[in-house]
Amino acid sequence: MTEYHPITTSTRCFDCKKLLKSKTAKRCGSCSQKGLLNHRFGKHTHHNRVTRKKIAIAHIGSKNPAWKGNKVGYHALHSWIRYRLKKPTLCQNCELFPPYDLANISGLYKRDLKDWEWLCRDCHMVKDGRKEKYSFKKGIFYGSKYLTKNYEHI
Repeated sequence: MTEYHPITTSTRCFDCKKLLKSKTAKRCGSCSQKGLLNHRFGKHTHHNRVTRKKIAIAHIGSKNPAWKGNKVGYHALHSWIRYRLKKPTLCQNCELFPPYDLANISGLYKRDLKDWEWLCRDCHMVKDGRKEKYSFKKGIFYGSKYLTKNYEHI
């Protein structure tokens, strides 16, 4: 009685030369897990503090690839100014209340620190002209476009 032996056309691992079960694989599981297929295996991808500091200094301001210059948006410009312009303890206009708003002086929204000031909410609304437009009197909002009656008697 003869035994049947199927003809195996299996391949060998490219690195360790073990016999592979799959006909299409090039490496065994242990060699591919070691990272022989992965070109980044064993590489040190983390920089130390000194190198990170050098990279950060090299990308400051206009050297940063995401720098937009004068085409910056409203909120990004405010956060850029807020980071660089020191916030005083009192409003720069009335010097009575703590400042909450970063106000643009010229209205051109430039990256010039001299063109910005820290104001309290009241001074900011007065300078922008919003105080007269939206005034409150005994709980009635006069700036609303929905009020049609004259409330001067209140």
